[in-house]
Amino acid sequence: MKELEIREGYFPQLTGIRAIAAFMVYIHHFNPFAERYFGKFTHDFFGKFHIGVTIFFVLSGFLISYRYLDNYKFEKAWFINYIQNRAARIYPVYFLLTTLTFIVQYINGDLGIVKTLILFGSNITFIRGFFDELKFTGIAQGWSLTVEETFYFLAPIIFLFSKKFRIYWQPAFLILIGILIVCIFQNFDFFGFFKDFRFMFLYTFFGRAFEFFCGIFLTLYLKKNKNLKNHFSSGIQKTSFGIIGIMVCIIGFILVKREAEFGIFQPLRIFINNIILPVFIALLFGGLIYENSWVKNILQSSLFEWLGKSSYIFYLIHFGIFHSALTSIFKSNSALNYILIFILLNIISLLIYKFIEHPLNRIIRSINFLKSNTATR
Repeated sequence: MKELEIREGYFPQLTGIRAIAAFMVYIHHFNPFAERYFGKFTHDFFGKFHIGVTIFFVLSGFLISYRYLDNYKFEKAWFINYIQNRAARIYPVYFLLTTLTFIVQYINGDLGIVKTLILFGSNITFIRGFFDELKFTGIAQGWSLTVEETFYFLAPIIFLFSKKFRIYWQPAFLILIGILIVCIFQNFDFFGFFKDFRFMFLYTFFGRAFEFFCGIFLTLYLKKNKNLKNHFSSGIQKTSFGIIGIMVCIIGFILVKREAEFGIFQPLRIFINNIILPVFIALLFGGLIYENSWVKNILQSSLFEWLGKSSYIFYLIHFGIFHSALTSIFKSNSALNYILIFILLNIISLLIYKFIEHPLNRIIRSINFLKSNTATR
């Protein structure tokens, strides 16, 4: 079974970890461990669970490269199929939820019609993630999808250059491109387009490229060492090291002198998050793939596989109009209401996945765009 999963490029335990990553972001946004009850360290520790986003980025780098690194072609048919598959996975439910979000905001009087249309356009095209003033509009956490989409579009070019140049230099090259863009546009006041280096390193693919490349490096390692049973022990050595390393990085966030209250707005924290943390996440993924452990068994269980499949929707709805609606019903901040809202968000996510996202995904993937293009000529 293990060989079959690896050959087909599907790893149920990595699907399960998507749920963990989404839940971490939820805890980051709605930290239930109040400082006055649990202490400052505990509150700060769980407050740094924004690293769920980094887990998503490393995972995307691994899965896309594992599937396409050896079979990409610079041909029209390949590109159409590649973009079709990526769009089918990401876009339909994002478009529907974004549309619903702006309708609700317009009805509530939060936005005028002109501003609504402008922001809606910047959101559904994903370009809002390039502008500091627009990045949190619509589905606020959707800024990360601009980072993901940038990687999807650049991945074939990354794979091409990996055949001609050492791939290990590419993250540095992409970071230099980001720095150059900031140097050119930082003096232009255009909705905060690449307004400064902090924005570039926190919210753009160019600043966070190394996270994706850690996933690519894991792919290269796995493909180079086919018989990895000889490289990984039967215990949980690398799984444990990965988890411990991730926890050490979180503690590192806490120990670094605070410059701002939210997230990782400090140079050393950015370095830990963008450079050090992804290495341990990739190590964890490698352990989950080839080591037998209770962690792997839990993550590849049916429950976590379903939660992982619906985790993209959970990520999109956990912060925004759905959460606001539920908090208006459960007005108390009690632990019970926190758990109820969390459970209900998961139920809603599972229903949307089963009855909307998955069917739309299959419909879009089934369309033969090549045939359609040929017929129109």
